[in-house]
Amino acid sequence: MSTLDYVACKGLLCSTPRLGDESACPRRFDVSTKRHLSTVLIVTLLVAGVLLLGACGDEETPAPAASASATPEPEDISGKLTVFAYEDGFVPEYLEGFYEKYPNVDLQASAYEDGDAAVAKLRAGFESDVINLCVEENAERAVRLGLVVPLDISRLTHWDEMFPVFTTLPGVTSGDGQHYVAPVDAGVTGIAYDTTKVTEAPTSFMDLFDPKYEGQVAMIDYATTAIQVGALALGYEDPINLTSEQLENVKNLYIEAKQRGQFRTFFSNDSEIVALFHTGEISLGLGYPSNAKNAQAEGDPVEFTTCEEGQIVWTCGYGISSTCENVDAAYALIDYYLSPEAQAFEVTEWDYLPTLMTTLEVLPAENLEDASIVETWTNIVPAAPPEEGYDEWIKAWQEVKRS
Repeated sequence: MSTLDYVACKGLLCSTPRLGDESACPRRFDVSTKRHLSTVLIVTLLVAGVLLLGACGDEETPAPAASASATPEPEDISGKLTVFAYEDGFVPEYLEGFYEKYPNVDLQASAYEDGDAAVAKLRAGFESDVINLCVEENAERAVRLGLVVPLDISRLTHWDEMFPVFTTLPGVTSGDGQHYVAPVDAGVTGIAYDTTKVTEAPTSFMDLFDPKYEGQVAMIDYATTAIQVGALALGYEDPINLTSEQLENVKNLYIEAKQRGQFRTFFSNDSEIVALFHTGEISLGLGYPSNAKNAQAEGDPVEFTTCEEGQIVWTCGYGISSTCENVDAAYALIDYYLSPEAQAFEVTEWDYLPTLMTTLEVLPAENLEDASIVETWTNIVPAAPPEEGYDEWIKAWQEVKRS
């Protein structure tokens, strides 16, 4: 039996690096990296006697997922279970505990390239029991399109241990109070800065537009985040649901800054901004905690801070597909993902932030301070595109890039 070639990635096995650097196994821009795989991967690996291979779900009548039936014993849960996720969702070491607890489940995983591609593939007929969804990308749209069904949270052991902020994010909980996604990891956007060049920690997103840093700023090349940052810098209280006039003002803020040479570059991944700090080309940039941590690993004096306008927070998790055929196994997998032990792996190996308060109790001391940042958030802004009008955001950002 053949397997795909694997590369070492932060001490893990991971199919081809998502962004071409050692921090590319995880899925977001900050190791947190926004998930940009070059191709949809069908991953095949043998772990603990469990075969993972790419598969489509059987095209049969959808089964109701929000079952309130009693949870079976682990040894009674069996059969094929398909999961459609970013590749870090089925890294072998991450799932060791699941394999040990549910030896009779045949977990088959398919990787997707980004959130939009995942939704498109599902709408075209691809089927999977469990779907990996992210607030900043596709969670709310998946709910609106009926691709996932409400969760029976009584079957999720640790749901009540979650930081309350995560249950309120778009796509996780709908307006009628039903929950569709179990958030399992998270991150926050702020400013990374070189302490030898920026002697006082930035406090506002507007610092990224301060002329005194002309030519020394790195800005992320991602419309959702960049426009939210510009909106917050201009003092708009709702940086998601912008009026046409507000969006125009944000666009002009960027165009004016770009034309005077404010931005050294627009970056698209963790390795780029870390390299820019290392070469001394930038003094600060829109960033994430892991940007600073990775720069420090290179010996560079870089720190991370959040901003007074608010913390732009993303979270990713798992929902049950409307075509799910193995409901008990689906709940078993999501319950595993939403456990302190699984989240501790994500924190220690990938620098993600936990969604469970109880995860802090099992973390090593060296990871506890960074992970505890979740407890300090006071003004949460979901890292999510608007429900309507996102095409206008894309158009505005394209105009900025062309200016």
